[in-house]
Amino acid sequence: MIVAALALVSAIGACPVETSSAAVDGSRRIEDASLLGAAGYARLVADDLDAAVDCLRGARDADPNSAIYARDLAVAFLAKGALVEALASIDAALALGDRDPEALLIRATILAELGRDIDALETIEGTDTWEADLFGAALAERHAVRRAIPLLEEPTKRGALASLVLASVEGAEGTPGATRLAKLAATRAADAGAPSLVAASQELLRVLETQNRPDLALRLRTTFDHATNPAFLARGREPRRAGLRLAFAADGRFTAPLGPLATLVEARVDQHVYVVQRETYDRLDITALRISAAVQYPLSDHPSLAVLGVSARFVDVFGDLFETHYATSIEGGPDLTLELDANLRIRLGVYGVATDVVDTSPPDDVVSSLNRDHVGQRAVLSLFGELDRFAGSVSVAFLHDDALGDAFDAIGGELAGRIVAYPTRDVQLFTGVGLTLREFGAVGDLAVIGPAATRTQLRIVAELGVRVELAKSLFLILEDTWIDNQARDGHEYVSNIVSVGAEVLF
Repeated sequence: MIVAALALVSAIGACPVETSSAAVDGSRRIEDASLLGAAGYARLVADDLDAAVDCLRGARDADPNSAIYARDLAVAFLAKGALVEALASIDAALALGDRDPEALLIRATILAELGRDIDALETIEGTDTWEADLFGAALAERHAVRRAIPLLEEPTKRGALASLVLASVEGAEGTPGATRLAKLAATRAADAGAPSLVAASQELLRVLETQNRPDLALRLRTTFDHATNPAFLARGREPRRAGLRLAFAADGRFTAPLGPLATLVEARVDQHVYVVQRETYDRLDITALRISAAVQYPLSDHPSLAVLGVSARFVDVFGDLFETHYATSIEGGPDLTLELDANLRIRLGVYGVATDVVDTSPPDDVVSSLNRDHVGQRAVLSLFGELDRFAGSVSVAFLHDDALGDAFDAIGGELAGRIVAYPTRDVQLFTGVGLTLREFGAVGDLAVIGPAATRTQLRIVAELGVRVELAKSLFLILEDTWIDNQARDGHEYVSNIVSVGAEVLF
């Protein structure tokens, strides 16, 4: 390492700059270059950067074919903050054949200081060293972060440095587990006898504890929605009049760290108001309230490798400006998220659900096969991935509902996928599709009634949209949602909803 070499020559005196001009023959110039190079090391160790640059520039001029002097001059320029000169010097060293991983790391450091993070990561790509992994991790490159995670187990200076770098990365992303990593860094540094790393870890821990405060984010959204079949009338039933509605949504997101726990509370209110044919569609002026909460706990030293969570959600839906109470639903349960790769996660969740259908279902004190109130279970397996400018998810779910009325007992499954593309910083394109297959019933004895005892439903929902940032925190929204419900005669329907509106973040 450069620091170790500098320490070996720290006893050498000031730079004998004049010798570079006195040299006349080749052997003398090589000797002078050696003296100048050694003196440059010593001045760099002593933090006398001007003298170090003079010495190392003299060494390079005396021996222009030496990649070592060009590299060390780049280090001196970097320490001095002369980034353009530093980049020229390290490029010269590489052109002279210096392929040491440390030279590539120096070049990457200079590029990062110049704000050229992508070029910096490309420079160390394929460099199989732990220093390069930590450098890439410091730039939040997810593959480098993952390669650096095993170093957390080492009770060494390297383990302490890895913990410190990863704590800084997670802290920049607002992860509560960053505090845990900073404490681990301090412990590793103390065990390894590295007081400077102990001090750095304690300072980072102080910063993280200051930053890890509750955070509140708000969003307001309004759209005009054109629905081709607002009442979801079955195929063949007329008249099927299109409807135009004004939709409002307001939601808030509150996060707060609680030790190693990440806690989240979200609330959302939706209001639909039909602005045409109100005598037909006023009962579909939907008001919906949703409140959800979640707690997550990391099961490993690194907060993203394995995360155990518990979540719950409450939903209440009304129509006709609270004149009709459609349903109330509560669901919740545990889930486990595992990081399979730098850009791939898997989540398994098992949830319970209880739904009370109020005004559109027979009263609970009336025995009826048409009572829609139910309790049920959901088992969901999801994959989340990112690649370049794309992000996506795929989910598979098992559904089971046990209703008070036999007609609404249900068993089935769901398959859903979603892709989001970011062609530019200001534009987001998204598309998704979900298929839900359920079998309802049976009503009566299957042996007697036969196939008529059950009903099968296939519901397909597809969406396509774009979100464009018009100004800071102001977005244009364009969406198209297509719904196709395939069921028995009299219950099949299709509806298409086109939405145009705006969204504001606070």
